[in-house]
Amino acid sequence: MTRLEEILKEKGIKQVWLARKINKSPAELNRWLKGKRMPSNENMSKIAKALGVSKKEIFFDYKVVVSANDNYNEDKSELIKREGRQRTKDKQKKS
Repeated sequence: MTRLEEILKEKGIKQVWLARKINKSPAELNRWLKGKRMPSNENMSKIAKALGVSKKEIFFDYKVVVSANDNYNEDKSELIKREGRQRTKDKQKKS
């Protein structure tokens, strides 16, 4: 599941609503949701604004990048665990 799918699920937002909100077809949005294509920078901005989150949180989440790269040589689960630990540290610094 991509981070974009997770955010839609967390917020209870339907794909059709988001597609209409950003003036794109549901089929195009579905390709982005499934990671088959990446939206343009402009469309990333529209999606982020519609969902009330940053582009970075949606499209540049470390787990998504790692899982999309099948040729990555390091153990993916270890990278994801490491990223989770880093996020915890970052949250603690902000508090």
